[in-house]
Amino acid sequence: MAVRFYETAGRIIMSKPGFDASPSLGDENKLFDSNWFFSALIIAAGRVAHSGTSHIINFPQQTFVPAAEVWGEGPGAYSSRSLFHLGYIGIGGNPTSRIYNNRIEVLNIESGLNLDTINYVVYGLSQ
Repeated sequence: MAVRFYETAGRIIMSKPGFDASPSLGDENKLFDSNWFFSALIIAAGRVAHSGTSHIINFPQQTFVPAAEVWGEGPGAYSSRSLFHLGYIGIGGNPTSRIYNNRIEVLNIESGLNLDTINYVVYGLSQ
């Protein structure tokens, strides 16, 4: 599976499906590069305390389904973050996840997973 998110001090790159995000990746294979003159707007960002096995995260309604990043923090979390529209999130426990034009649904998180928070960033880029 491709690593689609690259982050260093002062730079963020998100790649298209099937491409590893890196500074050497051609622009035609990127969804976003913070070095571009234009950039993606962050629509919403935050964290919710983890409890139970499901979370609905609401954000302002858009006219498109945006890209988003969702990851867990705590002893049971994976160390990497993933773009949401891959259908995979960096939480673990094989959750079912969906994104709509006004919310993220994170369902079926493994009940024994030791997480403190679910973090998210919703970007103003269309999938």
